[in-house]
Amino acid sequence: MKKSPFVMLALIVAVSLCGGGCSHRHTFSDQWSFDGTAHYHKATCGHDEVADSAAHDFGEAQIVTPATCTAEGKKVMECSVCGYQAEEAIPPSHSYVQKYDYAYHYTECTVCGDKIGYEAHDGNPCGTCGHTADYSALEFAENGPDAYQVKGMGDCTDAVVNIPAVYEGKPVTAIDGYAFKDAEFTQVNLPATITSIGIAAFMYCDHLEKINIPASVVSLGGNAFNGCAALNEIALPDTITAIGGFCFDGSGVYNKDENWTDNVLYIGKYAIQGKESTLSGPLEIREGTLGVATYAFSGCTHITEIKLPASVGFIGVGAFSECLDTTVMTVDGGNENYYAEGNCIVEKKAKRVVGGCPTSVILKDVKIIGESAFSGLEITEITIPVSVESIESYAFGFCDQLEDFNYEGTLDQWKQIALGTGWKSDTLSWWVIHCTDGFINPMGETKK
Repeated sequence: MKKSPFVMLALIVAVSLCGGGCSHRHTFSDQWSFDGTAHYHKATCGHDEVADSAAHDFGEAQIVTPATCTAEGKKVMECSVCGYQAEEAIPPSHSYVQKYDYAYHYTECTVCGDKIGYEAHDGNPCGTCGHTADYSALEFAENGPDAYQVKGMGDCTDAVVNIPAVYEGKPVTAIDGYAFKDAEFTQVNLPATITSIGIAAFMYCDHLEKINIPASVVSLGGNAFNGCAALNEIALPDTITAIGGFCFDGSGVYNKDENWTDNVLYIGKYAIQGKESTLSGPLEIREGTLGVATYAFSGCTHITEIKLPASVGFIGVGAFSECLDTTVMTVDGGNENYYAEGNCIVEKKAKRVVGGCPTSVILKDVKIIGESAFSGLEITEITIPVSVESIESYAFGFCDQLEDFNYEGTLDQWKQIALGTGWKSDTLSWWVIHCTDGFINPMGETKK
């Protein structure tokens, strides 16, 4: 009987040449085999051939272990033909939603609370997040043509005061002097637009327990937190370049023993104040200190030696005034801002003497004798080089025994020097400025 073409085709598919030239009909399993990419039927006749090979047909993945904010999860996909299961890692993932507070908008993870993308509000209402704030109770004033400052509480009675980053379309850059003196709030939140906190801005805020100082702040005014008895913690950023005198007197941080090292109050990386009654002998400001506050060691009469590390970037006015027993002043040679010579501490860039002692000799390249540099010292004479162009306020103020100023220039050159208010003691009944061609005293000018 003649075979049909279809039967002949089946025989061709099922028959292959074996070793030695013989023909063989393969048989295949009716169970699926698989690997990571495909499924197929394996030969059951001892050969390696496979039939019906095809890629997996995965359905929708099923999550076995959900990912967290910090750990991978796992999902499984199953082939609908062969039942092969493939695992796949789910990368860590935050679940962010947009939020805002009094000063910023940002995104926050609803699971772990991670916050990213902080930006100051760009108007009121904010053009980005739509937040509308009512700051009408606080008192504001212009701080130059392009900014505002907070002047006071106004009609605000909030226990938690939120200072805005923007007011009337302009950034809020300062807390004015005395702005919140005697206020009764417990917490103040400052935005990252604030650059300065004025004199006595929070003085006698007895109930103030918490305030943030953003990295934008570069200066703290004198007495800024004086008398803030409940303020037991404060973090100062490394950006500050000026700290006024007695900034933390009578505050909670002042009264915490752990903030004092060798009778010196340190807050963050700043030397704030010495303890007049107990600080004596050599004073070595600790390594890593970035600045010394105004009047920090004024009146510490029993300091015998002052050593500054390389890290110090600023020294406030009169920081070492009235250090009567000091005879030696040194600065680490690696300091980029100050050096010591002739037992004077000198600011390199301006060539300004910022600290002196009874044994000081003012060198011939000094241009400025700084404010309160020698204030209150028990010296009877001082030599002023002809290089000096300015003697700032109270440079020799309260030096009640200083009667002889030996100037190494002429009378006319002396008259060119800019003299600040109270540059010498006002209590002197007699004093003489000796010049190379004459002298000046309370009676007038006399030429040789």
